[in-house]
Amino acid sequence: MNGSQKQWMIWGGIAIVGLAIAVVAFVALSDEGESGTDDENALVSGGQLIGDPDAAVTIVEFADFQCPVCANFALGPAQLIIREYVNNGRINILFRHYPFIGDESWRAAEASECAAEQGRFQAYEETVFVNWNGENQGAYSDENLRTFAQMIGMNVSDFDECMDSGRNLAKVEADLAAGGAFGVRSTPTLFIDNEMIPGLRTFGEYRVKIEQALAKAGG
Repeated sequence: MNGSQKQWMIWGGIAIVGLAIAVVAFVALSDEGESGTDDENALVSGGQLIGDPDAAVTIVEFADFQCPVCANFALGPAQLIIREYVNNGRINILFRHYPFIGDESWRAAEASECAAEQGRFQAYEETVFVNWNGENQGAYSDENLRTFAQMIGMNVSDFDECMDSGRNLAKVEADLAAGGAFGVRSTPTLFIDNEMIPGLRTFGEYRVKIEQALAKAGG
């Protein structure tokens, strides 16, 4: 074998190795992209949507109805976010349950899902938070949860049937499991453009993140 033949074989081998590396890299990137898409889909599955389903950006919120900081968020910055971004269709908020404080957290979560069956989730959520009065102190007894339904004009018979059936427990459990899988350890925890934002922030801080997400989404 002469020198030119050896040189051709060396360069040919390098080319084959390079091609193999490129193929492996392409497959890895493809798998990573598919995994990212799957994660995004899992994050926005379940829960109750507030706002236009076709909005450019979705904020995912994990919350416990017995959490006082969640109440502060819902009745403070969230109201400003709704007024400035949700009501005009630019973003929506996906509320997901993360009931870790106690039994009343679970029952309030189920009750809110029963309200959602009547198209009253947002009104019920706000009513529950307005009536927060301590953790595991009876503020969210079944009797009080029923009263909240009456307060916002729900069909109470249907609400009672829904609560008695326990049919929404699985939804709450699924939200809790999803939150754990995405690293939620406290409430409220928000995800804006897949960035996890735990704890309560000012409206201004949320606004910066929202504007960045809207710019990225072209909204």
